[in-house]
Amino acid sequence: MEARSDFYPYLAVWAALIAGLVGYMWRSRRGSAGLVLGYVFQLWMYYWVGGLIHSFPWSELPQSDLVFLGFQQATWALLAFLAGAALARGIFRRQADRLGRLRYEADPKLPRAYMFSGVFSYFVLLPTLGRLPSLNALTAVGQQLIVVGFALQCWLAWQRGKLPVLARQLGYLALLPAVTVLGQGFLGYGVMAASTVLIFVAQFFRPRWALIATGSVAAYVGLSFYIAYMAHRTELRASVWGGEELSSRVDRLKEMLASVEPFDFQNPVHLETVDGRVNQAGLVGAAVWHLSATGDYAHGSTVWDALIGVIPRIIWLDKLIVAGSMGYASRFTGMTFAEGTSVGMGQVMEFYGNFGEAGVWIGFFAYGVLVGALDLLAVARLAAGDWQGFAYRFLVGIAFLNASGSLFEVSTSAAAGAVLMRIVNTVLHKYQRMRERHRQAALAPPVSG
Repeated sequence: MEARSDFYPYLAVWAALIAGLVGYMWRSRRGSAGLVLGYVFQLWMYYWVGGLIHSFPWSELPQSDLVFLGFQQATWALLAFLAGAALARGIFRRQADRLGRLRYEADPKLPRAYMFSGVFSYFVLLPTLGRLPSLNALTAVGQQLIVVGFALQCWLAWQRGKLPVLARQLGYLALLPAVTVLGQGFLGYGVMAASTVLIFVAQFFRPRWALIATGSVAAYVGLSFYIAYMAHRTELRASVWGGEELSSRVDRLKEMLASVEPFDFQNPVHLETVDGRVNQAGLVGAAVWHLSATGDYAHGSTVWDALIGVIPRIIWLDKLIVAGSMGYASRFTGMTFAEGTSVGMGQVMEFYGNFGEAGVWIGFFAYGVLVGALDLLAVARLAAGDWQGFAYRFLVGIAFLNASGSLFEVSTSAAAGAVLMRIVNTVLHKYQRMRERHRQAALAPPVSG
């Protein structure tokens, strides 16, 4: 077993890098749409928190040696990702500056249009057309239009100096986790959606001290809430998946909320809950240990799957690749998981499972370039008032904020997002032109007979 103190230097490196990233983004005149920080937040949640609780002197959590190995690889991943994101800002800075000098007339009704489109996709299209091949990816990504609409609505409120409106919009974000729990039985989808909007708002909100204080409190409250959710998750999902009435599901949710207690860093039950369900470092460590003994690396096969996965099934009818880890998690770790258990690889395990440690460095560097470019170009469009251009890049960027998923899931979601946003923006643009023609016609002086 690794000594608890062996975690300390790596934990400190993470803290320094994240603090430096936040400070740089806040001082940069080009700004950020929060995509880079959003991905780093997920890495922090899935790896740093696990490393932290295993470093506690009183911790009796098992397999700290594997967690240490995985945490090492996640540290290299963070370094490479930030290096790639920094390079992207250097490469695309001139393009961003040119965009920043342009001025578009933003439609204040656009945020609500995106939100309505996302709600329609979630409640109407996903349960119907979402069952069809090729269309399921589009309808699934369509839900993220709610996030895009929320982000633009918050930006609009801030630009107009309407802090009460902004506060109300942020308050509505609490509905997202509640909706995904009551509608699907999953908390993570709603939490990630809400956190994406919050991190976006954190890029421009003032005062900064309020952000730091609120973020610290929110992280602690989130841990406390998560413990209660895990204690009641089985009953909640049985209620949702069993088709019970909404009132029954709400009752289960109320029971869960009533059981929330402050997270105790010395409570072994709390630590085991976080370690067992959030910490991915142990799985990555198992992959490092197993592959170093067997040499059974994938040699790029999952990366190839991600590239060809963007071809729609409606075009490639015999495509065998499906979302999920396709058994690679078991192959890389040598572990057998219960039938029906969904185990996400995450990009750290996937890049390591293909090419070893070199794959982590190279893969995350390239990943950082992609996310960094989308981040910079999205915020440049936003500053210029090109909200449709921002929405396109932001929605595609959200697909990359899936640190626990596979590259196949990321690539297919990004491709679906690009197609969907082209369709939605085209429809909205035509609607805007039609509305403007009607407005001009109404203002035109009557023709005398």
